[in-house]
Amino acid sequence: MKRILTAIILILAVLALIFFGQLWMITLAAAIVAVLATYEYVQLAAIGTDNLGIQLDSWHWFNAQETQQDLLTLRAQDVITVDLNDAPTGLTLDQYRDDSRELPAATGVIPVKQFLDALLQIGYDGPIQAEPFNASLRALPLDQACAMTSDAMKKAFQLM
Repeated sequence: MKRILTAIILILAVLALIFFGQLWMITLAAAIVAVLATYEYVQLAAIGTDNLGIQLDSWHWFNAQETQQDLLTLRAQDVITVDLNDAPTGLTLDQYRDDSRELPAATGVIPVKQFLDALLQIGYDGPIQAEPFNASLRALPLDQACAMTSDAMKKAFQLM
């Protein structure tokens, strides 16, 4: 019950910041939430079960300004699944929107090779899926969107 109450309070705080806060307030709140989530994960991981892990996302890794070295601190069993995507060109870090992503290795903004190489180095062998939140891709016929996504994943894996 305590975790549910904490989640509700955090959601309300985030909504208040989004509608009434300034960018620095939202950034600070996001950093605090990330620290709290990390603390929660470490506490849960200490239980010693092997059914707990991270959904690693290249978009969030890039936007958090993390490095390949940060990824190398993970163990393969820490990562349950991986989302792979790229970012639009011509934007600064604070201009990126979570709902506007590109297919993996499409633009080269996110260093997909470094990201995938780190996963290889830690021995990760689990699922990796494309996660492009992209309006133009969604507008295509399903077969064409699937083919483009498949081609992008192949291109990304050829970088390794």
